[in-house]
Amino acid sequence: MGARATGVAVAALVTFALAGCSVFGAGHGAAPAPHPRDAHASARPSQPAAQATTAPDTTVDEHEHTSLPSGTVVVETDVTSPSGDTSAHVRVVSDGDGTFTAELSGFRTTVSQPMSLEFRPSVAHQGDGYDFGAIGLVQWGAGGQPPIVDDLSEAGNDPSFLRSVVLVPVNTDAEAATNTIPSWANHVLAAAPLTWHVPSPYPGFHLGTIAPAVPYAYGTIVRDASGTPMQYFVAHGDRAVTVAKRLGITVAQLRWLNPQSGFHDRDWLDEGDLLNLDPNGRSSAFYPAQG
Repeated sequence: MGARATGVAVAALVTFALAGCSVFGAGHGAAPAPHPRDAHASARPSQPAAQATTAPDTTVDEHEHTSLPSGTVVVETDVTSPSGDTSAHVRVVSDGDGTFTAELSGFRTTVSQPMSLEFRPSVAHQGDGYDFGAIGLVQWGAGGQPPIVDDLSEAGNDPSFLRSVVLVPVNTDAEAATNTIPSWANHVLAAAPLTWHVPSPYPGFHLGTIAPAVPYAYGTIVRDASGTPMQYFVAHGDRAVTVAKRLGITVAQLRWLNPQSGFHDRDWLDEGDLLNLDPNGRSSAFYPAQG
């Protein structure tokens, strides 16, 4: 009886273990299934055959640097209000390591209000409000002078997606507390377009041969009327490295195409995002310009 009971128990354990494989699934190593939330994209991605347990490749290539010597001036302009009462001289120079710094000088104004300067990916005009894609923001008090330098390292190795530089008077804390903010505060007072002289880190860039959807790159390629790939609609679980490989480019190139995207310091992508694939669309690869 003891031997028979033992045999029954072992058989029961084996049966439970085998059942457990289907009850508890394949475990945390499984790749996410495609998430069909791309209703406004041009087509659905094809789904791969049984490769669902492939782990993502998280190898990230280095971000290529431009070859400009330190101190090379890549853009220079005067930011002046239509009245001529407010102005600043701005020039951007290479740091020699693939980043850039803005140098500010000659600021003058008759406006008795704190002031800010920022670079925008939009073409700014007097009276514009916030631009949520602006970078290189610096502020100084009423009657003061701006800092001599403004760090633009956030713009990466090709800041040419920034299309204008602006001066914006800002409100004080006291004005906010008493609800006496001037109507013209926090709006562009002076703007200047930017003409860059920065060599592209990827001359003649084009996408490689686009591969079918694979685990961690399930998203949809969005094309224009001529069939040219313009955007990538991010699917659930997509990773930057795998998406780049599917597009036939490097992660550095994918980041260059999307200079203000959130994946510059991580590999995972945000489901539902539209990544830019057009080298001429880098300035608009962000949020709506005006707020």
